[in-house]
Formats: sequence, structure tokens, C-alpha cells
Amino acid sequence: MKSDLLKLLLPITTLFLAGCSGFERTIDVPERTLLTSIDEYNTSLNKRSLHIFDPLNIEPRVNQLQLERRADQFTLIADWTTLKGKEYRGVPSTDYAEEVVRRFLVTAPNTNLESRLLAANDLGQFSSDFSFKPLSKIDPYQLDSEQFQFVAEDLISLLNALHQQSTQVKGFQTLVILTDWSVVDENLVNAIDRLRQAYRYPEGHLIQSKTPKWMSQKELKGSCIFLIGVSNSLSRSLIDQIGDCGFSSAADKIMPPEQMAHFVERVLYKGPKDSDGDGVFDYKDQCPSTALNALVNFNGCEKFADE
Repeated sequence: MKSDLLKLLLPITTLFLAGCSGFERTIDVPERTLLTSIDEYNTSLNKRSLHIFDPLNIEPRVNQLQLERRADQFTLIADWTTLKGKEYRGVPSTDYAEEVVRRFLVTAPNTNLESRLLAANDLGQFSSDFSFKPLSKIDPYQLDSEQFQFVAEDLISLLNALHQQSTQVKGFQTLVILTDWSVVDENLVNAIDRLRQAYRYPEGHLIQSKTPKWMSQKELKGSCIFLIGVSNSLSRSLIDQIGDCGFSSAADKIMPPEQMAHFVERVLYKGPKDSDGDGVFDYKDQCPSTALNALVNFNGCEKFADE
């Protein structure tokens, strides 16, 4: 009898519980037929490189390490002809290149290094006076016609003009060339190579009997040439194969303050001085006047000096 009662109560209990569940509150969720979407991230600011620039002061490092100046005269060349009418990173290429020059100048230490700014343009107003002035006298915020001397209508013609006046320069030369990567071809490389040879042998060559080498009629000067390319984030190595001093770099790579400071240091300085040639730099040499070819210790003093 109990089993019959349980069989009767079981369906009644099930129906009762099912009825109670119908009174529970439910959450009204509106139907969404579209998938969840995320708005596109605005990268326009990242693509624009003309932002605030806080230059690093390398002058304390120059003084601390007693860095030796690389050249006697410095020339910066801007190829406005090739850059004009183009756009890079959302701004005119000429504005971008001008910002590269400005950042170089504001990062460079206050020095009296003889310097000049030359430019190639197609305006037809050229200067024959390639004069120098102290680097500290060039205003980085007034990069106009008074700062730049317009020399020729294109970069190769400008380099050829410098070639013709190579005998008028003094000592070792450092050049920085700013142009578009599209003009870096064999013709430009040959023009740079000719200028490099002209600076190394400013008064021509002389062949002597029983001498298998080219001999200069004047003391060797030499040069170091750097190339900055705009419109491409990658560097080209064509110019790096010309000589043992200088290299090419993309403008993007040297735009940050740290990279620009490193680039300026490599362009203007060779490294710490070693006046007595003992292999120990002056800034840590405790015996700065060591005799030539003397064996020295880590402090730059003679290892077997007489007591």
C-alpha cells in the first residue's frame, strides 16, 4: 500500500515543483544580432615623427672622456631638390629633413668647429661662396636661406662643385649628406668616391720611379662621409663600401634623442684622446707623458720604470 502511495505522490510533487519554477524572476536581456566590435586604434600620432624633441646634452660626456674631434671642418648637405614635392610620415619630406638637421644642431655641443650648411635646389640662385663659420653660430631654429648656401640644382652637381674646390679646405673633412634613398645609385656613389679621393689627395697624384703607390704632392688630409636617407626605414650600404670612414643610416633610426646623440658623437668625434700613444686614454692616464714605445700598465705608467 505504501508503494502505491509513493507512486501517486511522485508525479504530484514533480508537477508542484515545476509550477513553482514558473514564478521565478528572469533577466530581460535585449537581443544582439551583431558581433562585438572594437573601434580601430588611432595610430596617426605614431606615424608622425615631428613631435617634441628633448635633446640629450653630450657635452659632459665629451669633457669627461676627453673625446678627440674627428675633423678640422664640417659640412652638412641637404638635397632639397629630390625631397621637394614628396611626403613622408604625414608631413612634407622637406619638413622632415629640416627636422633632422635641427635635431642634429641642437644635440651638437657648443663648439667652434668650422662648419657650413650647403643645399641643392632647383631655384637657379646659386652661391659660389662656400664659407665656414663656427658650429655654435648656426641657429637651428632659423634654417633659411641665410643659414643654407645653395650651391647647385642637384646633389651630384653639388658634390662636383666641392670637388673643384677641394684644394681650398683645411685639414680633415667630415660631411653629412641628407637625401632621398631613391637617388642613391651608382652615379651618386661614384661622385662621393671622387670627392673622397679629392680630399685625400687635394693636389693630384705623382708617380715616381720604382714606387708602386700613388704619391701625393701634399700631405694627406682625408674625409669621413655619412649619408642619411629619408623615405625608407632601412639603411642602404652602398656608401659604406667606398671607404673606411663613414656609414649610411635611415633618418628614422637617428630621430630619437638617444640615437641622435650617438650619431652626433660618431660624426664629430673619433673617441677618447691618447696624447702619448701608449694605449691608455687620457681621461684615465695617470702618466700622460709616457715615452714612445714604452711598456705601460693599466694606469698608463711605465711598467718597468727605474725606481
